Amino acid sequence: MGNWCCGGCKKQRENGIIIVGLDAAGKTTWLQRLRTGKVVPTDPTIVSIYEEIEYKSVKFSIWDLGGQTRHRPLWKYHYQGTKGILFMVDSSDKQRMHEARAELHDLLRAEQLQSAALLILANKQDVAGSMSAGEVSDLLGLERACGARPWFVQPCSALCGEGMHKGMDW
Repeated sequence: MGNWCCGGCKKQRENGIIIVGLDAAGKTTWLQRLRTGKVVPTDPTIVSIYEEIEYKSVKFSIWDLGGQTRHRPLWKYHYQGTKGILFMVDSSDKQRMHEARAELHDLLRAEQLQSAALLILANKQDVAGSMSAGEVSDLLGLERACGARPWFVQPCSALCGEGMHKGMDW
């Protein structure tokens, strides 16, 4: 994500990332683990959380946006200046992939996000039966929805820390 959304820039405001996805996908756990290096107890995000994080000498301004149905219409107020979209899915919950797909496709149609790179984090890989990156890609319809937009699916586990840095390094 860092390579695509930054393009060598160093100013914080130029490295805006939004973390979005359905509720209970693990967005806040992922962000707090990236920030602190450990799992921190979290509550469901009410509207948004703002963090400034330095990763490999690049500063990021990150908005972690609440994924509950009632909070999703508020996502659009954070699109301005976004260089990267980090869309988190619970790869162990196939039942909600249709809902995740609909939200993602709405997000990708937003005019303010047309030039933003997309990183899909297929979280909860530590759960038995979780979907692979290919399965997540197919169920989200990424080939068709993304077109020429740079995108990547990274399997990860926010609890175990696996795959987190590979996604950020992309």
